[in-house]
Amino acid sequence: MRRAWLGALLVLLALDCLLNMLLGGSIRNTLSGEAWHAREHRWWGWTHRFIDALFFWQQKHCQTQALRELAFGSVWAAWLHAWRA
Repeated sequence: MRRAWLGALLVLLALDCLLNMLLGGSIRNTLSGEAWHAREHRWWGWTHRFIDALFFWQQKHCQTQALRELAFGSVWAAWLHAWRA
């Protein structure tokens, strides 16, 4: 069941990272992670609060995602670690 969820999550992560790249970010990071890093930005500072509201069931979603991406080097490495666990 866990691997089925991770497989479905892979498709969503790919779309997330593609959109992030189209907006000028890295293909290695999610919009959530980028939003957390831009929290002090004049124009994009609101985005982490918006995304956190979308993921209301996850406390501090953007911060958690940004730290996970930093710890593993990319969202892809984090996903692979979860797959192998």
